[in-house]
Amino acid sequence: MKKLIQFGLLGVLLLTLPGCWNKRELPELGLVMAVALDQGKKGQIEMTTQVFRPSASGSEGGGGDPKSSFINVKTSKDTVFQNIREVPLHLGRRTQWSHMRVIMIGESLARKTDIGKLLDLFFRDHEPRHNVSVLIAKGHAGEYLAKKPIVEQTTGQQLMRIKQYLFQKNTSTIKSTLLEVAKQLKDDNDALLGYVNEENGSFAASGAALIKKGKLIGVLPSDHIKGLLMLLNNYQNGLVVISCPNNKKENEAIEIVSLHSRWKVNMVDDKITVRVKMEVEGALGELRCTELKTMKDEAKLIDQIEKELTKEMMTTIQVLQDRKADVIGVGNHIYRYHPKQWSKMKNNWDERFAQVTFTFHIKTKLITSGTSLPEPVLSENAQ
Repeated sequence: MKKLIQFGLLGVLLLTLPGCWNKRELPELGLVMAVALDQGKKGQIEMTTQVFRPSASGSEGGGGDPKSSFINVKTSKDTVFQNIREVPLHLGRRTQWSHMRVIMIGESLARKTDIGKLLDLFFRDHEPRHNVSVLIAKGHAGEYLAKKPIVEQTTGQQLMRIKQYLFQKNTSTIKSTLLEVAKQLKDDNDALLGYVNEENGSFAASGAALIKKGKLIGVLPSDHIKGLLMLLNNYQNGLVVISCPNNKKENEAIEIVSLHSRWKVNMVDDKITVRVKMEVEGALGELRCTELKTMKDEAKLIDQIEKELTKEMMTTIQVLQDRKADVIGVGNHIYRYHPKQWSKMKNNWDERFAQVTFTFHIKTKLITSGTSLPEPVLSENAQ
């Protein structure tokens, strides 16, 4: 009797186990790699959807080449959701969005439409991953997806790889994933998105798009991104270039291998001061005139490095204050630690942010010269 009861319970348990009722075979799916949103006619949203073509995965890329490893489907509807429902009509397959790498928004659309509303469906739906890169494209975003990828199989993958490398190694762009954009746009905060443009017939993800009240107001050039990443404590790796003291035409380069920053807001009456503290570790990369024979020589070089870092941060701050774009989060800091004062200044925070004073305290350490020679390798004094 006990065995019958046990078998009966096992049978009931088997009925509760998940099966393959919702299985999806790969030949039935269209894997979306990238999406571009542009301003369409009569206020519609023009969407270009890049879908991976597995049968040609080993052939050369190119938007219109029948041997390409992707195809681009263009649709134009009033909403993003309508455009998404339209794509399978051209493919004969159900679209799968979990492999999407990039969402690009054309500059014209970004200036006219609230970006948070454009991305609302991607925030809500369960298929798009929250680490998808969100970029603002100079000109027409859909045209970038028609370009031939240089190394990768699809343009979406190529854009993602370029953006990742430039953020991690070149400090010329920022990290702007779907999740991070959602955090920034919450409560009408100012935001930063990655920016893509065309250079020498190809595309380059450099610079950052400044978003205010959900819309694009301008672009922060790539040479200001380094200072921005320092302030945000997101600096990964990069170079500091300084001029030789006795010859301004000669430059030397120091690699920043580690950088950690933090800042604190001090409020005295109506004056707001942000005190930035930063710890830096560097490695000698390219010397042309400096010789580090004494501690005094090293101190002089460190002083030059710190002055250059301060200059880069101040240049970025001046641009942000001119734009009245608090993308570094000073207002959020005041709201968190000084809520009473924030309630009095939040209505005119744009003007208040433009008057904020910044001070810097940088501590730099040189951890390696790369060789045993603390001077130019081919100098007359090198042994």
